[in-house]
Amino acid sequence: MQRTHWSKSDKKKLVDAVYAHTKNNRTSWAAVSKLLNRTKNQCRKQYTYLSKSNPIQKNVRWSGRQFGQLFGSVLIHGQKWELIRKLQFPNFTAEQLRKKYALFQKRRQQGEFLIKMIMSDKIISKDLIPHMVKFYEHFKNLLFMYNNYDKMDIIARQAVTKVYEELNLSVLVEKMQKILIANGMEI
Repeated sequence: MQRTHWSKSDKKKLVDAVYAHTKNNRTSWAAVSKLLNRTKNQCRKQYTYLSKSNPIQKNVRWSGRQFGQLFGSVLIHGQKWELIRKLQFPNFTAEQLRKKYALFQKRRQQGEFLIKMIMSDKIISKDLIPHMVKFYEHFKNLLFMYNNYDKMDIIARQAVTKVYEELNLSVLVEKMQKILIANGMEI
């Protein structure tokens, strides 16, 4: 069992074996090593290396479908991140899922606050215009909560387009209100 090189197929077999032989957050390295004809230590070290260096896990922009999957899982299972990771997101750690959820919740709250301020006409400064790119993300995230991501993305893009077309925020507020009302949403 002196094999040290790991081919792509060996790495895939390792990941599959680890998922198959992990129960209650404990991996049977003896079972994994038997399947791969390697030592327990080799398997554990290679899996640790793969899980830390996996590019899928780092700095990947999430799609609306992934957010929907995450929020659906949280609704069903609560904030049991390890269970959600095993069932839906094997390429992410439980901590990454928890942080992604917390960050989204924070941005959603910021977006709601900004929309309410704009809709109540409390923000009337033209200095707001440069911040609208950031606002687009908040607005889109807020609308995403209505469970139709593709439609919400279009609505958010329409709202941001209006920002660039209009320098007069009172006109912007009216147009954003019309977009929300036209799509059956009220704030």
